[in-house]
Amino acid sequence: MGLSKLKEIREQKKMTRSELSLLTGITVEYISKIERDIADPKLSQLLKISRVLNLDLKVSDKYNHYLEEKIG
Repeated sequence: MGLSKLKEIREQKKMTRSELSLLTGITVEYISKIERDIADPKLSQLLKISRVLNLDLKVSDKYNHYLEEKIG
């Protein structure tokens, strides 16, 4: 999933940015930036969003290096 599709998915689930913010602890402003692909969210934030929106999170090459460092 490209992060630019997040808005479309959120709206399909009839959820506002404010509701997503309350359920994830991520500010409305930052969610907006994520949806417009102008923010680089932490993996932990993506996990929170995916849980709330009931999405499978597939880790892209962008995070593979990060995971290799953290997990070994």
